[in-house]
Amino acid sequence: MPSTELARIGWPFGWPLGWQIALLLGGSLLLALLLRPARREWLREQDDQSLPVPRHEDRIDTLRTMATQEFSDMLQRVRDNGGVMRGIDADGEPVLVLGSKQDLASQIEPGTRRIGFGVLTSQRLDIPGELVCERDLFAEGRASVAQNAIVRSLLSLRDVAIGVRARVTGRVHADGRLDVAEGAWLHGEASAGQALALARRTRFVRLHAPVIEFGTRDSPAARQQGNLPEFVPADAQHDAANRRFIVHGDLVVPAGHRVSADLIVGGRLQVHENCVVSGSLRADRSVRLGQGVQVEGGIVSPSDIRIADNCRIDGPVMAGTRLIVGAGCVLGTRAEPVSVSAARMRIATGSLIYGFVSARQAGQVVAPQDLQA
Repeated sequence: MPSTELARIGWPFGWPLGWQIALLLGGSLLLALLLRPARREWLREQDDQSLPVPRHEDRIDTLRTMATQEFSDMLQRVRDNGGVMRGIDADGEPVLVLGSKQDLASQIEPGTRRIGFGVLTSQRLDIPGELVCERDLFAEGRASVAQNAIVRSLLSLRDVAIGVRARVTGRVHADGRLDVAEGAWLHGEASAGQALALARRTRFVRLHAPVIEFGTRDSPAARQQGNLPEFVPADAQHDAANRRFIVHGDLVVPAGHRVSADLIVGGRLQVHENCVVSGSLRADRSVRLGQGVQVEGGIVSPSDIRIADNCRIDGPVMAGTRLIVGAGCVLGTRAEPVSVSAARMRIATGSLIYGFVSARQAGQVVAPQDLQA
């Protein structure tokens, strides 16, 4: 059968296969263009919700199990007699179990720079400076990691202090408070049951705590009071209740105005200082907030999000590329913790976040004057 006849089989009107494919592709493209404004509306109910907090508990759960099951008898014995015991964990690796009044430094040779055994203690655990700990660490009491030390995973049933320029290559968790000194580097997830505090120049990837403090914080700025003039975008599409405005290009909200709706912007969105948004913000290009802006919902952009000083954001903040948070900002509330996510993140000292922070590539705490660098 001729090839031209093969191309005609199964197609209406006897059109060639090439024309049929072109028609289908063209129709699909036209449909996508027509529905593009609606796409953001369809996604609206999902894209301003808090990110589900991912679980990275594997190492910490293992440590808890090891302490409460595998080595519970040994911990009880050294707790009673204050001695030192040695054992082997489920992986066949050596473990040192310390009782009261025993410290790690007294159990290693002077000048030792690296240890390849795990450590469990019924009391306080102090990791000497410059020491590299290749195995897991567990303390029923408070734990501290001195300057320039490197640890893999650390769990304390009380508080943890990470020293200047110390590094955690895996996971660190404190059931109480976790304090991280200047220049420390947290490669994995850092979490705390009560509060997590990071000093200037700290690097991080994932943070999770009821409250996360970035550097020293002054008194939080009060919320805007009084009546503000209402801002309604010109030529914007909106629903019947005026609760959502869709703008296809760029949008600028002038200073000192209130927006009583969600803003969905196809270009760049800029909200000038001292505005109040009683809704959420979404922009395809980027979002810029001036000083003192309050957003009662969340902020979403596949591009950059930049938040100036003293802003308050009640909902989640999700940036596709970069997130910059100025000094004195508050993201989330104690009653309603949020997810804050970006590929790269720079947060100025003096800010506060309630919930979960994920910097997929790199995050850093910086001084306000260094935020532009």
